[in-house]
Amino acid sequence: MTDAWDPKELLEIGEPFFTELEQCHKYATPAPWYVRWFDDEMCCNGYVVSTVDAGGVHEEATWPGEWDPGEMIAATLVQTSCSVSPSEGRPAANSFLIAMLRNQLPEIIRLARIGWELERK
Repeated sequence: MTDAWDPKELLEIGEPFFTELEQCHKYATPAPWYVRWFDDEMCCNGYVVSTVDAGGVHEEATWPGEWDPGEMIAATLVQTSCSVSPSEGRPAANSFLIAMLRNQLPEIIRLARIGWELERK
């Protein structure tokens, strides 16, 4: 995996693409990843992808002070000071997509590689 890459080079599905995905998987924070839903002191929501499972419950937290930031991978919604707020309004779906793809990436790559090989024949 390189520090800087040109996404245009990886637009086509093929072995370079699969190899780059495997490298991203290797160097990313280890799975499993989970979705956590927070509520802060102002009753504003936050969705994050985390290395810690909260059991799918809505957590009350003083945003961001009561949780360990080292547990967080990505935020898809932070309403207090509105620092992360996707314009399409789908932070929960974005969080679940990130976590699901990360957790299943090796199998997704394996199956995609099989399909790609079959199409080439």
